[in-house]
Amino acid sequence: MFGKVVSVTRITSRSRLHKQVVSFEIIDPDARALNTTVAIGMVVWLSMVKMTFTIDEDTAEILRRISTRVQRPQSQVLREAIRHYEPHAGQLSTEERKRRVELFDRVIARIPKRPATEVDAELREIRSSRRQGWQRKTARRG
Repeated sequence: MFGKVVSVTRITSRSRLHKQVVSFEIIDPDARALNTTVAIGMVVWLSMVKMTFTIDEDTAEILRRISTRVQRPQSQVLREAIRHYEPHAGQLSTEERKRRVELFDRVIARIPKRPATEVDAELREIRSSRRQGWQRKTARRG
């Protein structure tokens, strides 16, 4: 027999980044004669996922320096950096935005300036030709 859990103590911090300590008090049935208990403790990190990354040496050194400067673990520095970066991810830089606006302006300037009646006539012609379809030639190979 493995024993019986007689008490569970859970100490939880309010912050997600702090650990939760869970301790179990187990009574070993064979040790009852000696009146002893065995306490087992473990640490459970709340809302954390263990991940492995490969980064270049320069980035690793920068991470170490920042961690030392702010006196926080490297993992916390990385989490804070990701939270800071997230709102900007996928947004265009100022230079890229300007380049795209200039490109748009050039494309718009190339649109031919024709009367609406000409455009409408061309669209009617295209629609009509699509409705008629195309015909296969009946010539046989041989």
